[in-house]
Amino acid sequence: MLIQILYNMVAYLMIKKIRLLLEYGTYPIWLYNENDEIIDNIPPPEWENDKELDELTTKLIDNYEKGFINTPKIFEYIGFKSEKEKSTIRALADKVAKLVEQKNNGKYIIVNDFQQDLDCL
Repeated sequence: MLIQILYNMVAYLMIKKIRLLLEYGTYPIWLYNENDEIIDNIPPPEWENDKELDELTTKLIDNYEKGFINTPKIFEYIGFKSEKEKSTIRALADKVAKLVEQKNNGKYIIVNDFQQDLDCL
């Protein structure tokens, strides 16, 4: 247990890049080390208690996942019923990206891959 805690502490000290990516069932902020390996998909430790970021990412995830069916027998992208739903997701993704850039203050490399995800809506 202690070894795992120490490993996690060292891993988080090695965060070099943040990737913004929408993937069903995951948090939209992905952390990478200097070797471009995924550390985790959670906010960096210094942002983990940020209520604004938490609220925005939760809304983004909830709205994005409405475009999928996920049952024990079926997992399928079904899309969105209206342009309003799509524009809501785009607006939330934009707000999350802007907030991450603001909070980052140059500390990490930010890769915003939200657009590639949103192009498929």
